[in-house]
Amino acid sequence: MPTTDQLINEGLDAAYYADELDLLLRRSATAAPDPLAGIRHAFGNDLADVFTWHGRREHDFAIGSFAVAGREVTVRWMDDGDPYDHHWQARLDGACVGGCPGPLWVKIADATDLQSVYRGGAPDEPWCDGCDGPGLAVG
Repeated sequence: MPTTDQLINEGLDAAYYADELDLLLRRSATAAPDPLAGIRHAFGNDLADVFTWHGRREHDFAIGSFAVAGREVTVRWMDDGDPYDHHWQARLDGACVGGCPGPLWVKIADATDLQSVYRGGAPDEPWCDGCDGPGLAVG
């Protein structure tokens, strides 16, 4: 049976004995939830440091933003109850092709997609929140 030190030397981040697991589980159960856990998971710790949740909600979505170099990218977590359709969305600069005043959103999955939006691109097909139609960023 390898020791915990041997397991860590083989590349594991952490190793515990089974009798320590109960204590770890109790600590985890009583710890305050990390409000940035989803941000850290999708975009990494560095971007979590520049993220802020807004106090308001739009269309029942939690809204927040990343602020870097004086610019912000607004994002929201899309969860309409379908277990296979949760994802992040980023607000695009620009207007709907049909002239609708609603904001344009695009699906983002990771830091690369977020960078694309930050630079004015759209990593996926944008859509208009106002008319529920496909949109085209005119920024």
